Amino acid sequence: MGGLLDKPLRDKHIETGGDDRMHWVAADMQGWRQDMEDEHIASTNVGDEFAGCGLYCVFDGHGGKAVSKFCKTHFMQELTSKTAELGKPKFGKNKSKKRYCGVHLEPADLEAILKESFHRMDDMLRDPAFAKELARSCGKAPAGAVEDLERQLRELSAKSQKGAVTMEEQAAMKEMYMRLQKLKQAESGDEFVPDTVGCTAVSVLVRKNDVITANAGDSRAVMCRAGKALELSYDHKPASDTEKARIEAAGGWLEDSQGGARVNGNLNLSRAVGDLEYKKRSDLKPEEQVICSTPDVIVRELLPEDEFIVLACDGVWDVMTNQGICDFVKERFADGKDLQMVATELLDHCCTEDPAKTDGLGTDNMTVLIVKLVPASPAS
Repeated sequence: MGGLLDKPLRDKHIETGGDDRMHWVAADMQGWRQDMEDEHIASTNVGDEFAGCGLYCVFDGHGGKAVSKFCKTHFMQELTSKTAELGKPKFGKNKSKKRYCGVHLEPADLEAILKESFHRMDDMLRDPAFAKELARSCGKAPAGAVEDLERQLRELSAKSQKGAVTMEEQAAMKEMYMRLQKLKQAESGDEFVPDTVGCTAVSVLVRKNDVITANAGDSRAVMCRAGKALELSYDHKPASDTEKARIEAAGGWLEDSQGGARVNGNLNLSRAVGDLEYKKRSDLKPEEQVICSTPDVIVRELLPEDEFIVLACDGVWDVMTNQGICDFVKERFADGKDLQMVATELLDHCCTEDPAKTDGLGTDNMTVLIVKLVPASPAS
């Protein structure tokens, strides 16, 4: 993702909310990166289709922030629209279930809806009608960002001509070049299609009796059940057997690097929204492309011993394990700390003081969502 700042930006953007079933906090921090590319959704008021349900999403952008911002703007509306489209006809003359169809649909129905909603993001990103919106969403380039990227590219290019660049530096050059092009497009106001911009996406829908998670990429969600971490999603990395098979069947290839395998020598993840350069095989289904946005969907029954849910981008999971995060949050709840304080301490804990000492871990943008589940009263 290019170079790092001289020191991290630790200011946090924090939102809170909730209802009688769950309380949540969303916190993000730019950290060492040149720009903030994460976005999120947190809501306990999704609309009639999901009355009484919570929707929580983390979108971790790469190559720019246009796609993550686009998903924040459009994903919830598309999800509710697709739910109404499928759900209302299923319930016939039952007016209550028709109105609150997302509450009453079977998990298998919602799995199909979530997959269609993820794919719909790619369809909309291809639509020329959204090109100007995408260009505007890039925002103004940070002061000196273009000049800094051009300088770094010149230095690495000179080093490359001497045959002295590592594989990691080669990958960094590609990312910096793509970022430079997007920044220039943003400055000029040009329209663009996000061929080389994308985001991972994890979405958690909390209903009365279950939790349904859809994930594409390496953001992650976990639930703390009686103190133990319960996976709500699994990372998609190129080297896994399933992902590698799909990538190669679609004509892609993997290149080994110090930070793990990269798809076509570039992306170190195998599923994402956007990145349309890898989704141009018209003879293949969306789930068969080199990079696909098709989420894996996991359904977990909600039990009385379920305490809280944590969603976060890979910058957090690079530093902490599932159980480590559950322990971290649970201990602070036991000490009487509120959600905002817990989220703040978590981000500070994950942000490295010295990138050289951690091999770059703890330098990414960081976003965390913590959803504290309120135990049902005996009467309810």
